Parts: sequence; C-alpha cells; structure tokens
Amino acid sequence: MASAFLDKEPQPTPEQILQVLGAKRMLWEQIAAFMGAQYDLPGEFKYFGKNSGWDVWFRKAGRTLVQLTPQSGKFTALVVLGGAEAARANELSLGKKVRKIFDAARPLHDGRWLFIPVTTARDVKDILHLVQIKRPLKHKQQ
Repeated sequence: MASAFLDKEPQPTPEQILQVLGAKRMLWEQIAAFMGAQYDLPGEFKYFGKNSGWDVWFRKAGRTLVQLTPQSGKFTALVVLGGAEAARANELSLGKKVRKIFDAARPLHDGRWLFIPVTTARDVKDILHLVQIKRPLKHKQQ
C-alpha cells in the first residue's frame, strides 16, 4: 500500500494531498478535523522510503493514533491496537468492512494492525471510535 507521493523531495502539501484524493477528500478532511478539534493534532508528514512514500501521522505523547496514506482517488487508515485496546474494540458495533478487517488481523507482539481502506462515512465513524479506544476524549462530543 504505497502512497501517491513516493519522492522524498519535495514533501507534499496538504493541498496536493486533497487534490490527489479526489472525491474521497471529504472523508480525509473529516478525520483530520476530528483529530485537530478533539486532540489538538494537526497531523505530521512522515516519509517511509521510496517504496512507501509519504503518510500523515496523528500522534499524541509519542503514540500514533492513526496514520493516513494518501493514494490516487482513495486513502488507507492504519490503526494499531494493543491487546487491551483490541479487547475493547472487539466490543464495538463496527461496520461490516471494518469488523471483517479487525477479525482478520492477526494479533502480533505490538498489536493488531488494521489497514482500513476508507471509502464511506461509516469507515470514518469506525476509525474515530478505534482512535478513541487508543486515547479517550477528555470531553464528550456535543
């Protein structure tokens, strides 16, 4: 799952990312807006090498809450859940697609790696619920 931006130089701009996402940009913007409003995280660009390219991380206190990989006309969200987090996530009422991804993800030493192709508002909702398991909100949403 490579990014649409493979070259190390120049780093893509937020505008370039939104442009490459096309119709899926609104879903990306929903996740980014939530992370900014609820966790005060603007997202940080990270280059993972010539085969993976650029991703946007949302990290708090050294922990990645969600990582977004922009691709042409789409994007993928990565959420890594530790053992206790996975147990709590298993109790969530997730959409069919995210539930299938969760159930298929093998528990590894550092957690379950959920690579979620984001195509619907339901995917966004599920991702944000998973993020809140990793780091609960201090204030409930209105």
